[in-house]
Amino acid sequence: MPMKRTRLLSALTLGTGPLASGAWAQDSISCAGSGGGLAQVMKAVYDDPFTAETGITVNALARTDRVLAIKAMMAAGKTTWDVSELNPIDYASASLQGWQ
Repeated sequence: MPMKRTRLLSALTLGTGPLASGAWAQDSISCAGSGGGLAQVMKAVYDDPFTAETGITVNALARTDRVLAIKAMMAAGKTTWDVSELNPIDYASASLQGWQ
């Protein structure tokens, strides 16, 4: 996997859809995050370079309760985000529960 893709996945922490399986054939991905100033930094540092290298657009979605949304998506068996930003505690909890 090219370096920028690895950086994007590492920074955004949890793949929930096609990215988790390595399917990169789409023109865009959705990324749920906290929004605000952090979203601006993520766009400049990760999203824009990723798009420039791959041609895949990153659609940033500001969401407040990503953990409950991921849990609901996993229970339903249908994900609507490709990647989500999580804090270390939420990431550990999600990993232990097998949400990846």
